[in-house]
Amino acid sequence: VKSKEPSSISVSVDTVKTVEVPVVVKKSSYSMSSDYYLGEITTDISSANVTGPGMIVDRIVAARAEIGLGSQLIQTSLTQRLELTLVDKDGKAVESPYVTVDKTSVTVNIPVRTDVTVPLKYTFADGYDVNLVEDVKISIPSVKITGDPQAVSKVSEIVVLVIDNTVAAENLVNVADLLPEGVALKDGCTTAMINVTFKPAAPEDDEVAGDEEPSVPVMPEVTTPEDTDNA
Repeated sequence: VKSKEPSSISVSVDTVKTVEVPVVVKKSSYSMSSDYYLGEITTDISSANVTGPGMIVDRIVAARAEIGLGSQLIQTSLTQRLELTLVDKDGKAVESPYVTVDKTSVTVNIPVRTDVTVPLKYTFADGYDVNLVEDVKISIPSVKITGDPQAVSKVSEIVVLVIDNTVAAENLVNVADLLPEGVALKDGCTTAMINVTFKPAAPEDDEVAGDEEPSVPVMPEVTTPEDTDNA
């Protein structure tokens, strides 16, 4: 062989490396009502394993999923399946045919929340005589609840006590236990005391009769023979 082309080649040698990087979520453009806000975003995986040449892998700091909803108006919580992009410390994508990753997508849960103040109420059981109750006082008049807008919209009040023949004069209630699924207390007191004042029982009929003076029977007038002779 007198000659060959090319006469030389460059060879790059590097160590194959595997690192674990966190999965992060980036929020881009979205639109929602002023009464709504985003809760804590969660993912079904927290990390991904990246394998490739050390000089490239060392630049990768995260696997990023980007939420882009554009002009779509968010009115309730969402779940999306998003592609993962390997990024460096500046947030720029790192692309190489020599790099592989064991997770290429992630499920992202995007909770939408709203807060509303609702009153605490009591009610009477069916058939209960409401005239037996003189007064009912609830220690806190209302609570602030939070949750998905659709779930919260169904809660206009919270019934903390149903008054029936077994109810006590003092009733301590955990308000959180009365909330539907998807709704929670925002802050403040979680328990309420409900004081029920019953009307005094009416006196029995025989007791009323016992307080009256006994009547004295009137004896009939008796006529004797002597009274007849004098007449």
